[in-house]
Amino acid sequence: MMLTLVATSVVAAQSNQEQDINRRPLTDYADSVRDQVASGRVNLSAPFVLELKGKLEKSGKINSATAKITRSEGDAGMLEIAKEAVSAVSDAGYFRYLVTVDVTDVTVLMKQDETAFVAKISSEAASDARARSISTMLAFGTRMAIERNVGSQPISDSDRCDLTFLRALSTSSNGKTVMIEIALPKSGVSEMLKAKLKAN
Repeated sequence: MMLTLVATSVVAAQSNQEQDINRRPLTDYADSVRDQVASGRVNLSAPFVLELKGKLEKSGKINSATAKITRSEGDAGMLEIAKEAVSAVSDAGYFRYLVTVDVTDVTVLMKQDETAFVAKISSEAASDARARSISTMLAFGTRMAIERNVGSQPISDSDRCDLTFLRALSTSSNGKTVMIEIALPKSGVSEMLKAKLKAN
């Protein structure tokens, strides 16, 4: 769910991309996580680290033949949840905007320890200037997404979670690398995720 919210900023940068999102993989993912939490098979507060690298297809999906897990540490249940999150976001088409700005490689990092949860997407642009431009567009898209949520009335518990996540989201560039990241204190994150799961 956290990775979905990071990816939302990518789509928000170009509003016409929203109509191309296939929400079925996200719905199926939410149902799967909800069932696992309800049955006690997974503990959303358990520590883990997952990093995956791959190449993007023209459709915006991560090419399965190139996808490679470069780090996998911690709770087995949460690692599986994280892997499923990457697959759902990829299948939904959330990375399509990166393809439109000529990004071909992507690295996804998700980790949780005793104090914080971090979800990060990084990719290489064609040049330093292009990376700065993409970062600026993504930051603008995030601000627009926040304004849309603030402007919606009434604000549901799910919307409040979205706002919390979006306000914690940052975009930056370092050389040719573009980074989109959410970092939040661990306290309260699992409860917010449960609220999102309940709403979906």
